[in-house]
Amino acid sequence: MEKAAVATDWKLTDRPVLAYPTVRDEEAGERVKLARQKAAQAEDADRMEAARVQNQILDGFTKLGEYVTTPGNLALADIRENVEMLFGKESLVVFN
Repeated sequence: MEKAAVATDWKLTDRPVLAYPTVRDEEAGERVKLARQKAAQAEDADRMEAARVQNQILDGFTKLGEYVTTPGNLALADIRENVEMLFGKESLVVFN
């Protein structure tokens, strides 16, 4: 068994083992880091867009409240009726 073990070529590969880290490893690490930074920037941009839309909606509700409370303008019930006629019953979910 000892003679057979000595005679066997135990090398798994003919290529030399490179010292860590290689240039390729560093480049791959930089690409991963850059991808993470881009993903974080995209996430921040999405949050800012969502906040902008939310503020726009809240401003619209504020204007609607001011309109309804101003004497001589349509009442809220009339506005609701107009919304239903113009946009259908599905729009009442948003209106309510």
